[in-house]
Amino acid sequence: MLLSRTLEEKLVSLYRGGQITGGVYIGKGQEAVSVACGLFLQKGDIFAPLIRDQAGRSAFGEPILDVARTYLGSRQGPMRGRDGNIHRGKPTDGQLAMISHLGAMVSVTVGTLMAKRFHGEKNFVGLSCIGEGGMQTGSF
Repeated sequence: MLLSRTLEEKLVSLYRGGQITGGVYIGKGQEAVSVACGLFLQKGDIFAPLIRDQAGRSAFGEPILDVARTYLGSRQGPMRGRDGNIHRGKPTDGQLAMISHLGAMVSVTVGTLMAKRFHGEKNFVGLSCIGEGGMQTGSF
């Protein structure tokens, strides 16, 4: 949690200094819940975090270097510098890129789990994080 908080504070500093384009949305005060989500999951599971879930992303195994590269728009990052810093993910590692419509990630996660099942994989779970407005979208 401390690593995540420190990382987010540095990202905010870089944003205020004009070195990050787009937005920086921090999860200050939400780290414990987010970390618990990330720690609960194992390799092979599916995680669909929101923009304020950096602590969970880190706990799930997202490398800090990937975070920095993505926020700074580097072509060496997982999004290859093409999709800003909010909608990032790495599906090959089970981390889905976020869709802006909060409740929509539930159905994407379920679809990903179904695909894994159809491919004969076993012993996996999926976790989607949604905000308080997610229930109002009619997505599920």
